[in-house]
Amino acid sequence: MHKEFLDKFFHYASRAVIIIPILAIAAVLLLAKNPFQKTESISTPIKPTPQEEEVKKPSFDLNGSYYCDVQSKDSSTSAYIKNKAIAVVTEEKGLTTRTVFVKDCLYSWDADSLRGEKTCGLSQYVSILEALGQFGLANPDSILATILGNKNATGSGVSFNKVCKAKTIKQDSLFEVPQNVFFIEKKPSGK
Repeated sequence: MHKEFLDKFFHYASRAVIIIPILAIAAVLLLAKNPFQKTESISTPIKPTPQEEEVKKPSFDLNGSYYCDVQSKDSSTSAYIKNKAIAVVTEEKGLTTRTVFVKDCLYSWDADSLRGEKTCGLSQYVSILEALGQFGLANPDSILATILGNKNATGSGVSFNKVCKAKTIKQDSLFEVPQNVFFIEKKPSGK
C-alpha cells in the first residue's frame, strides 16, 4: 500500500512539475503586455533652427567658364577662367599687367614690356587644388584672391559668389601667350 501511495504521489507530482510552469508562463503572457507588439510613441518632428540649416557653399570648378571682376579705387582686376586656363588682367595706376596660366605654365608680363616671367610645372598643384575642392577643403574665396593677386582683393574678403559669374568666354585670345615677349624661366616655389 505504501508503494501504491508513492506511485500515485510521483505520478501527480511529475504532472504538476510540468503543468504548473506552463500555466505560469501562459498567465504571464496573457496578462502582461505583448512584448512582440510595436509600441507607438508620439513624437514631434524636429524643425531645424536657422543655425542648423546648411549654408550653400560657393562652387568652384576650373573646368567651367567664369568671369570675375574686382574694382577698387586704385586698381581693377579681371579674371577669366575657361577649361583650366586662367587669364588675369590688372590695371593699376596706368600700368596693365597680364597673367596667363595655360596647360602647365604661368606667364606674367606688363603690357608695355617685351619681357616677362614664365613658371612651368604647375599642373600638379592645380590637380591638388581640384582634389581639395572636391572634398570641400579648398575655399573658393581664397583661391580667387590668389588668382587675382590683387592686394586690395586679398585683404578685403572678396567673395567668389559676389565677383564671379558663370559666363561663356568667347575671346580665346585672352589665353594666348604673346610671341613678341621674351619670357625668363623661373622655378616654381617649393622645388
